[in-house]
Amino acid sequence: MVSAVLPARRGAPPFGGALTDGRALVWAVALALLLGTARKLGVGLDRLLSLDESWTGAIAAAPDVPTLIRFCLAEMSGPAFYGSAWAWAKLAGTGDLALRAPALAAAVGTPLLILWRGHPDRTVRLLWAGLTAVWLPGSIFASEARPYAPLLLIGTAQTIALAALIRAPTHRRAWGWAGLAALGGLTHYYTLPVSAVQGLLILTRGRAAWRCWPALLVFVPMLAWMAWHLPTLRMFTAPGGNWYPPTRLADLATMLPAAALGLPALAYALAAAIMVSLLRAPRVFMRTDVQVALTGAAALALIAMLALLRPSFSPRYVLPCMPPILFGLALWAAGVRRRWPYAPLLLLGAFLLLALAEAGARLAIPADRTHAESIEVASEAIATARPRRLVALFDGPGVAPPDRSLPRAVAGFFLARAGHPVEVLAPPLREGDPNRLLTRLANRPDDAILWVYDAGRPGTLGARHPNVIPRTDPRFTCRDYGTGPLAVIACWQPRR
Repeated sequence: MVSAVLPARRGAPPFGGALTDGRALVWAVALALLLGTARKLGVGLDRLLSLDESWTGAIAAAPDVPTLIRFCLAEMSGPAFYGSAWAWAKLAGTGDLALRAPALAAAVGTPLLILWRGHPDRTVRLLWAGLTAVWLPGSIFASEARPYAPLLLIGTAQTIALAALIRAPTHRRAWGWAGLAALGGLTHYYTLPVSAVQGLLILTRGRAAWRCWPALLVFVPMLAWMAWHLPTLRMFTAPGGNWYPPTRLADLATMLPAAALGLPALAYALAAAIMVSLLRAPRVFMRTDVQVALTGAAALALIAMLALLRPSFSPRYVLPCMPPILFGLALWAAGVRRRWPYAPLLLLGAFLLLALAEAGARLAIPADRTHAESIEVASEAIATARPRRLVALFDGPGVAPPDRSLPRAVAGFFLARAGHPVEVLAPPLREGDPNRLLTRLANRPDDAILWVYDAGRPGTLGARHPNVIPRTDPRFTCRDYGTGPLAVIACWQPRR
């Protein structure tokens, strides 16, 4: 299989030496798997839930299926992730570690899936598994109760299924790929560009692929959900409907490579090395495995164009493109071994060193900074006053959804989890001074206030009207549990 990627150079030295034989690669991949798993288990799991993870917790704590569906309709991530989180919470609870356990299992299991079924060629399979095990963003997402680690697992399985389908189209393989693509779409909509590009590639396979059209029926549930979800999608994608800043072309030049590989310099160095090697083997683009890998790059370009057209981009949305790209890097390194014998070990070593450096930096961050993007500590402070009602405001640009049930659930999640459920008011954003709005609503002697805003985002009311609640209403004692531009304001009335 590797010989189908790049032709061997005439007169190339035979494999040999301690660092260029197959045993060295096996040991290097084993080290990557060991250290990658240790990093996922040892870094990040002790942090408090971030603000984004709090939404996962609130949805997972939904009391019944109708509430779960209503919450999912108010969110942008798909129901497959939240539905599985909800079902898991019924068994394991909504503790921080319990909520993160599915993501951790998915992150640890992804390279094992590659080792099992990743590719017929052993070298490609080993490299792909090793790169995935220590891929920096994947390690970070492993400790987050968000859909991104499961997306990496789904996307990797989808890439494996696509490669098998392209090599030999069959109905069974078509159903497998389509099922994974639909599952990805029901997990997060940013998988759709990847699936669309891969679908176009399948169509190029001719009659054998066209005869597999019944597999398209798998997409019916996904399309039905999207139709039901359309009002939220329209609100989110309308001008001014979300909190994302505009993306400039200059921003993408650093954001995309950093999001893809963790370090722009590494991404550009790899791109240069690949281009130099491919100049000597242009017919590489005719190989089916390389076509599969290029679906990730094509989808990445499509996402970049969408980001330039409308503010809707976050670096984490690159993740669905990465399984084919990581597969392509493994394919390339395996193919150039005869010309550049040290390429596989150098590539894997670069990924490994970057992951170790990031893990060391994360471990050195003081605990109070790792808790800066959480409302958990703020909720604990509010709980000491034992309020009966909480007035909460998630302040930011964008249109506030008309259904306020999910913001209310998020604001009260940690209080309810600690055994102190409260009534929650979550007023929609409006023009004016939030200090006055919040103190006017929190007019009872047993009321408390939670106000979250990012002063660095244009359009945030808190940027124009910072917290002065104790001056506006001396009944309240307030503390900011955020850092930098992110404010997490907790206000309570001391018990007398």
